[in-house]
Amino acid sequence: MALALIASVIATVLGTITVFGFQMILAGSLLMVLGLISLPVSIYFLSKANKDFQRLKLENVLANPDKILLKFPSKEGEVILTDDAIFQGTQHFPFAAFYESIVDIKLEGNKLYVESEINGGDNRIPRFKEFEIPSELLVHAENAAAKIRSKYLSK
Repeated sequence: MALALIASVIATVLGTITVFGFQMILAGSLLMVLGLISLPVSIYFLSKANKDFQRLKLENVLANPDKILLKFPSKEGEVILTDDAIFQGTQHFPFAAFYESIVDIKLEGNKLYVESEINGGDNRIPRFKEFEIPSELLVHAENAAAKIRSKYLSK
């Protein structure tokens, strides 16, 4: 699907170059139209595949409750902390994927702070998540954070 998105952009650019650079109106117009039609379709299916992937990951965790380290409500939806990801509502934030990795996790007072990096080639984009932990779950939250730190950050 990502390849279809790239092909759509290339077809649009090549069609534009063909029309205006080489004055080949029919061939260039055909490429442009093909690219412009397939571009939103590719974006839609790429977005749908991502949502389906996140939904399947959440269903897998909910089907195996022993994977859950901590579970609590938040304003943005229920938060589920496992040893390899955070789920907030239907969103999935992995700790060790080729595109994202955890940098730090700590509990300060009743706030759980999770810092991760989104990796894109030589670029790193920081992502910060903050969660308010119910007071009755603070001990569980500290244990979960310690387990995640020892798994990913104790190198």
